[in-house]
Amino acid sequence: MNKLLPILCVGFFTLSPKLPAETVFGPGVVNIATNEAILINLVRTIVAPGGNDCYIDGLLTSFPLSMAWGGMAIAGPRQLVLSNRIWVTFQRLQGSSVKTLLVKSGETDGINVPAGKTIQFFEPMGMTYSAGHMVRPPNSAGYPLFGESQGRAGIETVGSPTVTGPAEIGIAGSSTHAALISYYFTDEVLQLPPGGFTAAPAPALEINIEKSFDLTNWVPTGAFNTSAEAGAFYRLRILK
Repeated sequence: MNKLLPILCVGFFTLSPKLPAETVFGPGVVNIATNEAILINLVRTIVAPGGNDCYIDGLLTSFPLSMAWGGMAIAGPRQLVLSNRIWVTFQRLQGSSVKTLLVKSGETDGINVPAGKTIQFFEPMGMTYSAGHMVRPPNSAGYPLFGESQGRAGIETVGSPTVTGPAEIGIAGSSTHAALISYYFTDEVLQLPPGGFTAAPAPALEINIEKSFDLTNWVPTGAFNTSAEAGAFYRLRILK
């Protein structure tokens, strides 16, 4: 049974206009701020050698040839540079719990998934099938995070990978491209706009929730879209 904890919650809720979708036609630059993520709903590239290449923080990477799972995300602070062969449509998520791992070409890095926590991945960038992309539970040699594609370069899997810990996730950059993968833990607050992004009819607003341990420094913990009036009341409940 859920019980309402006897905790005094000093809640700080701020209302701001919900940011609409943006489209950038290459050549172009997308700057992603700290405590911000972009949710990429649409990518169009020229189908040619190197047609899907781009740069993240100065590192060469590439968009997938197709978005089989329906969306990508990149958490800031980062800079995305598009060539004249690419255009993207995206929406900015403020105070998002999305995290991004960027691994240089020829290197390997990892993500720790603690026991009882579940990690949800978005579509990756700059990655082809590699033994370096592995899920390693305790006392195991590991399992592929992605399935090898049939008949074409790239990656192929059924659905977006989800893993419950304890496990280590290994991500490797290829010999030529950096690998980028974004994810979030399902026990953290995250609201994704339906269909990747939504129109912003007035008075579409965002409710931003922040937390603090000293009532001086505040950290964003969640952002929710709402079409309610700015004068509406909200309350925060903590259940256990």
